[in-house]
Amino acid sequence: MALNKWNRLTTRKPTKEEAANGYTFIWCGQTPEIGEEVLVTDGESVWVETWMEFDTGVGFEYTAYNCWWMPFPKPPVIK
Repeated sequence: MALNKWNRLTTRKPTKEEAANGYTFIWCGQTPEIGEEVLVTDGESVWVETWMEFDTGVGFEYTAYNCWWMPFPKPPVIK
């Protein structure tokens, strides 16, 4: 059985060029697909977020710091 795994996302300061384009931080790590709803954790709590596209980049609507994310598990097949 394949298990979902937590994907680490960190942030870094933008380069001068990135900052000139309006970025205040840059996500580093594997990211969800645009519009994908996922589970997110800070190591203490777990919540649901959507990876979104904004005017100045992509990210979670409510989470702007280091975190882990994981896709929702697939539901069982009912026969």
